[in-house]
Amino acid sequence: LRGREDVGSLPSQRRDEAVVKRRADDGSLSHLVEVVALVDALVADDTVGFLEPDVLAYRGGLKGSCRGVLGAAWRVREELSKISFSAPRPVLDGSKVDALRAQLKSDVARPAGETADDAAWIAYDDWFGNAYWNGKEAARLAGLALVAEALGDAESAAAAVAQMRAILELWLTGENGDPLVYDSTYGGLCTRRGLYDHDADFGNGWYNDHHFHYGYLLYAAAVAVKNDAGFAAEHRAALFALLYDVANPGGAGATRDDAGFDRAAFPRARHKDFYAGHSWVSGIFFMGQGKAQESSSEACNAYYGAYLLAAALGDVELADWCRTLLAMEAADPARGSRD
Repeated sequence: LRGREDVGSLPSQRRDEAVVKRRADDGSLSHLVEVVALVDALVADDTVGFLEPDVLAYRGGLKGSCRGVLGAAWRVREELSKISFSAPRPVLDGSKVDALRAQLKSDVARPAGETADDAAWIAYDDWFGNAYWNGKEAARLAGLALVAEALGDAESAAAAVAQMRAILELWLTGENGDPLVYDSTYGGLCTRRGLYDHDADFGNGWYNDHHFHYGYLLYAAAVAVKNDAGFAAEHRAALFALLYDVANPGGAGATRDDAGFDRAAFPRARHKDFYAGHSWVSGIFFMGQGKAQESSSEACNAYYGAYLLAAALGDVELADWCRTLLAMEAADPARGSRD
């Protein structure tokens, strides 16, 4: 699955679509029952055929009405977001700029702290010192830095970035109170506490919510890299490892710019369900009533953060892959709500 400009494609490299291909194991034609969330995006060509609505149709639970599709391979097209770091609409009402600047200064100064030294405490706290709360605080400060840049407030931008980096760098170097370590069993980054206690850190050691938690760190890291190329050079391997935990495109071999490890050490798009179009939480926990998504907005934020970081690191192909994951994630709840 590969992105190109404002769209992505697989297996072709056309520039007007994001495509997911599904094929029967034996290569033969097969009857496949597709859910409404992907029927909207299914590419109708000579490889597939839509059955009549009353043939193999059924109500597919929360996914809505399912529709029969005949074919050995499917292609799904998604429009990709063009949003990058900047908001698509600037602040046009000049009367609100002063109020925004005043609120910005207040938000930058509230906890984690007024200085970078004050901010770092959160990485050692017994309750707040996990990837979720630390990530949310780092992402809050990163977002404020971008707002400050848009408002021309260089002082607030620098203060927000300094606090954000004070938190983020502890995680990237493993110097925080609950560092990330690599789990060779399932191929992922987990907190040390999480690996020894499945209830710790929201179930992080059992792979619950990794895309939610790390999405905030990825977003913050993207802003840090955007503002300082030296930050990327210093933490490149750690940044790619964090990104690959939730948004790995799959396949063996190091990244194009040699981050120092084989990306086959991580599974392909860990949480993404390409049939359903969205991601799942809960990791390897058994759930009596099945898996859930829980927070579509945080799932979108994860792939948005991964996209921004890949783009800031200069890996265009990886950025487009992440943008395609984002497009599928954002489209799914909207489609499901229409049925």
